[in-house]
Amino acid sequence: MVVNKTYLLTAFNAYAIVCHVSIDYLKWHGVIQLIQRFLSVNCSQNFFRIVLLASLISAIFQVSLGGVVRVTQSGLGCPDWPLCHGQIVPPIEAASLIEFSHRLSAALLAILVLTATIAAWKIYRSYSRPTISILVTFILVLCAAVLGAVSVITELAWWAVLVHLAIAELVIAFLVITFLFSQVQDTRNLESDLLTKFPRWMNMYVGLTVFLTFLLILTGSYMVGLGYGSACATWPLCKGAILPDGAPFIIHMFHRILGGIVTLLVVGIVVTFYTKGLRNGKLDVAVVLLFGSFVFQILIGAVIIWTGFDIWVRSIHLTMATLSWTFLVLVAGIYFMIIRLDWNMNITSSKM
Repeated sequence: MVVNKTYLLTAFNAYAIVCHVSIDYLKWHGVIQLIQRFLSVNCSQNFFRIVLLASLISAIFQVSLGGVVRVTQSGLGCPDWPLCHGQIVPPIEAASLIEFSHRLSAALLAILVLTATIAAWKIYRSYSRPTISILVTFILVLCAAVLGAVSVITELAWWAVLVHLAIAELVIAFLVITFLFSQVQDTRNLESDLLTKFPRWMNMYVGLTVFLTFLLILTGSYMVGLGYGSACATWPLCKGAILPDGAPFIIHMFHRILGGIVTLLVVGIVVTFYTKGLRNGKLDVAVVLLFGSFVFQILIGAVIIWTGFDIWVRSIHLTMATLSWTFLVLVAGIYFMIIRLDWNMNITSSKM
């Protein structure tokens, strides 16, 4: 155990130094000057998409690192904001380095999203959807930073952490949506062509699945924030019952039951898309990733119980929740865009 802590301390120390040097470089050379230079450069759609993908990866890493902060109880490793113990470089302590690394990754995400916002403004003059979407994303990133500060000031009040996570997940969703908007080549409506493939209720079904998945992530944060994350030490039942007496057990089992409902809805999406839906390579890959992530997430949830709530398994659980959310938004986004926009992807119906 001592060796693990040593490696952890060394890794986060190196990460903090690298990020600090990068941020310091930007500070001394002037962010305004960098933006002015960037505004004078011609941007391509490929550049925009690369920055978007980098932003998405950074956002997923940011949320995952936030999960590490939570399960290691490092949220107050830096008791002040934006500095850490009144210093730019945090003290060489595991909790401080983990928390400060989370803040530095947030700064990197903000820079990437700002870059993507400027690029979208330069590229998409006649097609406003990517510009509006990435602008909303940048606003959400700023809101997430504010909620991060509020979380520290309120000493990790459950509601502040909950809202902070909600905004972070919305950032990921809007990055995915922005990327899909950047793929659109034509705005011709295809709804009449697709009504024979999907019933009208499918739109509500997909939308409900997205909403309940978002709610599932938030209920998990709420449960952990109240200290009920380890209330049920058995799986799949809790003390031999579905809903045992006591608020901690009811809240914990509500999260599990909601997870089961969402999983069934996801299975319904997978079956429908493969039996009545569109036969398209990108959509097929997205659906496979979605299904695989949910199955793996269920297994990790069980492993958490079996390993006695090991912190690293819990971290993986939080990461997989974010990946599942990402893949679900991707599938839903592709589905709705295929319905409303010609994505120029040589889409063919499975019935043809």
